[in-house]
Amino acid sequence: MANLAYQYILASVFTISSTACSGNSRPDAIVTEVAGLPCFAIPENRETRGGIPLYGLLVSERPSSESTLPPSELWSVSVEPAGASIVARPHSCIRYGETPLGAVAGTPLTLQPHHVYGIDLNARPENSNVHSYSAQFCIRLVGGKSVVQVIPWNDKSNQWQYNVCNKL
Repeated sequence: MANLAYQYILASVFTISSTACSGNSRPDAIVTEVAGLPCFAIPENRETRGGIPLYGLLVSERPSSESTLPPSELWSVSVEPAGASIVARPHSCIRYGETPLGAVAGTPLTLQPHHVYGIDLNARPENSNVHSYSAQFCIRLVGGKSVVQVIPWNDKSNQWQYNVCNKL
């Protein structure tokens, strides 16, 4: 029961943090594809090169821009007990649905084509005020095969480029 309560708190924190920021207001998570599923990593820079503490991650479905509903949680990973962490390294991704050693996770829900998803990695480099790395992505069907597509942010128009997912 305590674990379930902790997951709800973690999901609430991620939801609030992910909806409060937009565009490039914080560092981008890296989203790649491994065996047809998204895989999530921290970016490589001076602060992250040697690895940083990762406390959890949340994959959620982003509602349409007209919706007033919060994002729906699809999969979350947390490191227990609260305050514990595992080391996240650039170029070492966490594949959707695969729980890292030292973490606990729920059962992932199936990702659907042309839906917009967000990833929030709760990680903090030492001596930094960055607390999360985020990105948006979707699953596209290309020739009958699922392909992970990162949704880019356009600084000029100040908006996400959802058209890459055939979602307007």
